[in-house]
Amino acid sequence: MGLNPANIGRTLTGLGRRLRLMVDRAVVRIVTDSLGRQNLQIQSLADATNDDVERFQNYGFTSVPPVGSEAIVLAVGGRREGLVAVAVEDKRCRPKGLKDG
Repeated sequence: MGLNPANIGRTLTGLGRRLRLMVDRAVVRIVTDSLGRQNLQIQSLADATNDDVERFQNYGFTSVPPVGSEAIVLAVGGRREGLVAVAVEDKRCRPKGLKDG
């Protein structure tokens, strides 16, 4: 394969695509709260649907996000089959006008 500009370009293009797919925004469509860790069905990337996305929550805090909430998802190992949700919020329900601190 050698180090010529065409090979380097192809390698960087594939790497760039994979990096762009590692972090994504999504909309929560279904929440399953009966398991050890919540699972979500999300819709992302121009209407792509992913099932069984594990939702990680901070220790001591838990909630069930309403359908339509927004999520930040990570593709573990750069593979879309291993999506995990690391942040979920619903701006429609967030308390506003809080004091600093």
